[in-house]
Amino acid sequence: MSSGPHILYSAPQSLYSGKARSFLRKSGMAFEERLVTHPGYTENVMPKTGKFWLPVLQAPDGTIVQDTTEIADYLVEQGATSRTPTTPRRKVVAAILELFGDEGLLKQAMHYRWNFDDINMPFIQWEFREWLTPPQFGAEDRDKMAINAMGSMQKYLPALGISNETIPTIEQGFLDLIDALHIHLEHMPYLMGIEPTIADFGMMGPLYAHLGRDPHPLMIMKSRAPRVLRWIERMNVHDADAPEYSHLAPSDEADHIPETLLPLLKLIATDYLGEICSVVDLVNTYLAENPDIEEGQAVLTENQRNILPKHAPQVRGQETPMGARATSLWMLGRVHKAFDGLNEGEQAAVLTFLESVGLTDLLGARPTRTMERAGCREVWGTTS
Repeated sequence: MSSGPHILYSAPQSLYSGKARSFLRKSGMAFEERLVTHPGYTENVMPKTGKFWLPVLQAPDGTIVQDTTEIADYLVEQGATSRTPTTPRRKVVAAILELFGDEGLLKQAMHYRWNFDDINMPFIQWEFREWLTPPQFGAEDRDKMAINAMGSMQKYLPALGISNETIPTIEQGFLDLIDALHIHLEHMPYLMGIEPTIADFGMMGPLYAHLGRDPHPLMIMKSRAPRVLRWIERMNVHDADAPEYSHLAPSDEADHIPETLLPLLKLIATDYLGEICSVVDLVNTYLAENPDIEEGQAVLTENQRNILPKHAPQVRGQETPMGARATSLWMLGRVHKAFDGLNEGEQAAVLTFLESVGLTDLLGARPTRTMERAGCREVWGTTS
């Protein structure tokens, strides 16, 4: 049996690295964090992933795991504490919040990183040079490499639905989000109560790496929602780090959803439900036109990176052209699996609750084929 710590290849400014790093810290499992400029990434990771991905976990036995959600699942299999609630409403709601954090906040994260050059750019360029370029190169070469990497990331903005027309809606969504979280976090240290769940780890990605570190959104958060910043600090340490909540005890109601969480769930209905339902419609049309797709076939070609054809969902009454993300459907499938695993009475209770926050349609938005993960990529599954 191999010994030694897990290795997380990541970068401080990487959105999904923030989720994986936080989970590892809260799991209590020993790990070593390395940059992608470490020789081990080229030697051990790239041959198995076939692409440049962040983050990637290398287990002591050499197993490579890519995608933050799969990393968390794998660590639980290795003995880490599961952070998925076990009661019906909490299980489904936590999965919805993880989906929203992973996929629904990309517009806000990428807008606030890349559209405020006067404030953000010196910090971002330093970060890309410091963490993503080989230290043995000269300063001028490292700067050029950093600028090229930054340019590649900026090209994703239109595919994510970020344009001059949609920016006001995106910014209002961010302000409404941190306002709701600030109020909620007055009453408890984590989204679902006194312990972190997959809901917290899903939200950690965008709220830490982009919105809680880049200068412009960080200043907004500091002045408008300091409890959210405090939550980010709490999510980045091994212990609970919640002395201000020492008076709290677990809720007496086993399947309790905090009342202060309801505005956030209603915000998801407003800002993300239409988008994810539109992705499902787009994919179902594609599947109807391509009935011969085989089980296990890759959703995207080798030259594509998670972006399917464009669609134009309504977000707060505004048409928002964007590319559909394959990972969104995989994460949505996890919400469906959480719900489908419940008995009839439990499902009825979940449906009643989701109706109260406007999210019932999320359970009915289902692709005609499941989407799975295999070999570090999304593949088509069986008929739903």
